[in-house]
Amino acid sequence: MSDWVFEAAGLFGVFTYLGSYALLQLGFVRGSGYAYATMNILAAVLVLISLAESFNLSSALIQVSWILLSAIGMIRFYYLHHTIRFSAEEKPLVASKLPHATRIAARRFLDAGHWHDGSAGEVLMREGEVYAKLIYLGEGRADVLLGQQIVGECLPDAFLGELTVLTGGAATATVVLASPSRYFEIGASALERLMGSDDGFRIIMEGALAGDAGRKLIAANLRIAAK
Repeated sequence: MSDWVFEAAGLFGVFTYLGSYALLQLGFVRGSGYAYATMNILAAVLVLISLAESFNLSSALIQVSWILLSAIGMIRFYYLHHTIRFSAEEKPLVASKLPHATRIAARRFLDAGHWHDGSAGEVLMREGEVYAKLIYLGEGRADVLLGQQIVGECLPDAFLGELTVLTGGAATATVVLASPSRYFEIGASALERLMGSDDGFRIIMEGALAGDAGRKLIAANLRIAAK
């Protein structure tokens, strides 16, 4: 085989290594996903081919180790992805708010919070007070008040505290359960840790929070226009 074939294999291997790392840093691939591991295996194989012309034991051991570790990572990801299960009350939350998150990321999010049974009249948030938490209303209904006046309502499949959970700001309104309800609650610090450790999940979560805030703003504008 011509020398240029081995040299080309080595160069493509280096470009693949650099390309996969660049895509990881830019957020186009996840470090725990199949794409990143596959690109690293391909890069290692290409570099190994290039070593056939001028063998280097240390470099060969690095490439073989990279292949084995990437393969182990892919097997682990496959196992976790296909063994994770969601309960009946968790499925609507995942489908609505985290449809593009990996099952692993969604499971970590759910495990970091807790489900609660709420009774009618329970105050979830009070206007002007700081709440370091995010709430997802799974069942029931809640009234939104400014002062003593009801200005809106929250129905199932809505986030509460989406505007302030990441900023630490005070609640912009009081939210009171209007009926027996079931809701999920996660602390701000736990949510920030999850988002800080997974850029892909951070983008998805920020999109979900912004989407809920946008829908509430549109609903508020419609109520004002209808008066």
